[in-house]
This record gives sequence, structure tokens and C-alpha cells, in this order.
Amino acid sequence: MLTVTTSEQTTAGGYRLNIMVSNVPHDRPVQLNITLNDAACMQPGPLLLTQWVAEFIGSCQSGRRLKCNGSGAISPSTVKSYKGTLAQIVAYEQCRGRRLTLADMSMAFYNDWKLFFAAKDYSPNTVGRHVRNLKIFLFAAEERQLSVCPDFKSRRFAVVRRDADAVALTAGQVQQLYEYDAPRRTLQEAKDVFVVGCLTGQRISDFKRICRDMEVTLADGRSYLRLTQQKTRKTVYIPLEPRIRAILDRYGGRLPAVDDASLNRRIKAVCRLLGWTHACSGDANGRPPADARQQRPLCDCVTSHTARRSYATIAYRHGVPLSCIMAVTGHSTEQMLRRYLRIDGQERAMTAARIMSLTA
Repeated sequence: MLTVTTSEQTTAGGYRLNIMVSNVPHDRPVQLNITLNDAACMQPGPLLLTQWVAEFIGSCQSGRRLKCNGSGAISPSTVKSYKGTLAQIVAYEQCRGRRLTLADMSMAFYNDWKLFFAAKDYSPNTVGRHVRNLKIFLFAAEERQLSVCPDFKSRRFAVVRRDADAVALTAGQVQQLYEYDAPRRTLQEAKDVFVVGCLTGQRISDFKRICRDMEVTLADGRSYLRLTQQKTRKTVYIPLEPRIRAILDRYGGRLPAVDDASLNRRIKAVCRLLGWTHACSGDANGRPPADARQQRPLCDCVTSHTARRSYATIAYRHGVPLSCIMAVTGHSTEQMLRRYLRIDGQERAMTAARIMSLTA
């Protein structure tokens, strides 16, 4: 499997990105150094794709490039995602033995890039993320009046998404996790951190930081956690329910440190110990997977992001208005939030009926 590592530095001459591609079939490790400044973008002729993407990433890191709506700087997690896509472009070039220019971004490239990812057994959502980032790079290049193949704007140059394995836990399952005593300290800590995520509705970059220092009392006399989200810089207020308080007290007011990969691996192990080995129930509309052979046990479908989906879904099932859920999760629109809800058509109808009966 190809291995890609990156490092970067900002110099007087521009932004420099160093990329090492190893495990290239039938070849030695490849060291690629990309240096670009604004003057290079103005040179005539096709521009190398990697050069433009390195310039794009450098402008994001320096603060010269802001979010599309101008609301602020691009988050470190987004920049990290952009670097991952650049690394995949470099890996593709090494695998195919050619350098890509902005003029090469045709449907033929798109189809071959998908084959490249298929050979690496990447999930549709991972491929979709890289395609989405590539389209962002290309739209930005076009805005700079650089020569870009227009195929990337075609509907066929599509960003693919699939929600088949995106699951949400029930309130009862969250409670079962909370009450469970894991056999090892590392599993217990990961389980407790995950439960805090289920009870707060935050991204992993935020719920891992939750501590008693964030506690505030609002005008209603109740305790909340005041948290500024890393990705969006939004400040949200999260009800401090007793289970969150109990977990924080267990660790002296601050959650134990656990990296993202370890949390995902350990929470799967905990769910397996709990016996959650039944197949995932299907997609957001209750449809089973198209191929029954692709069904996976629930324990293998649970990830750190399941915590955020679980909070939103449980709150919606309890009749909490979407606007109130958004105030806690920090979602910008109801459309974005609805993608998190793991509710089938029958449940939506019953929730609507319950809400209507309360207002009648």
C-alpha cells in the first residue's frame, strides 16, 4: 500500500511542501518538493496541479484565503483534509508515471482517479471527499483565471456520498455504554470520552476537550458547558446533564487524553464486548443495503462521529425542535442537520404526530 507523508514550511520565496511517497510498486521511495509563490501562477502555459494545490494550501494556512462566505479563516482540520488530497494526487502521479496539469482535469482523468482509489479499496465517502477537495482547488484556479479543463464542472464529475454505515445509537444504548465497566483502563477511558460525545453532540475535536472549566450558569439557573468549536469558531452552550458531570468528576474535571484512531478502535471493541454484533439496519430511510453481503455488525459501524449523530437523533426523537438541536451542535442549516438524523419515514411521522398533539 502506498504510504504518503508530508511536511511544510513558509519561506521568503513562497510556500514549500515536502511530500514523501513510499511503497510505490516496483520503484524506490519518491521525494517531491513543491515550492510556489504568486509569481509562478502568472507564468504562461499549463500549471502543474500539485503546484497550484500547494499554493492554495499555503494561502489557507497563511490566512490569505478565507472561507467562501468570508466569515473567517479556514480551519486546521480542513487544511489537513486538503493536504491529504494533495498527497493522493502525488501518489496517483507516481503510480501512473506522469505529472498532471490543470488542463488534464478531464472526465478521463476523473474516471481513472476513481479506479486508482478502487484499487486501494477506499470507501465511497473517502473518494468523495478527495473529489470534493479537488473541485474546490479547480474552482479556485478558475477564479484566478488559470487555464483549467472545464470537465470538472460536469455533473458526471460527481462527488459521491453513501450513508449506509452511518449509524446512530438509541438512548438505551448510550445508557448501556455509560453503565458498562470495561475490563481495561484504556477501554474504559475511551468509552467514557465517547459517551460524553453522545451527550454533547460535538465533533471529536471538541468533545475530547470538554472539562469542568467550561461550566457556566445561565439565566435559568441551570449549568451549561460553554464551548467554542474548533472547526467553525462558533460558541455553543451545552446542557450539563448529570452523566457528563459524573464522568468529569471521575477524571478530576478533565477527560483522559486519547487520540482519534485509538478512540475509534477501542469504542468498536467495547461495543463488541457489549454484544452489539447484529447487522446495521440500513440507511437513513430504513432501506437495507443493496447487497446483503455488505452488511456489517453494529459494533464495526460505530465511530467517533456516531456520537454526534446519536445526540441529534435522540434529541429529535424526544421532540426537540431542530432549531434547538442546531443551537447545541452548531450546524449552520437544518439541511445539514437532517443528514445526521437516523430516522426512518415511520418515525418521522410519529414524531410529527406527537408534536402536533402537544400544540393542538
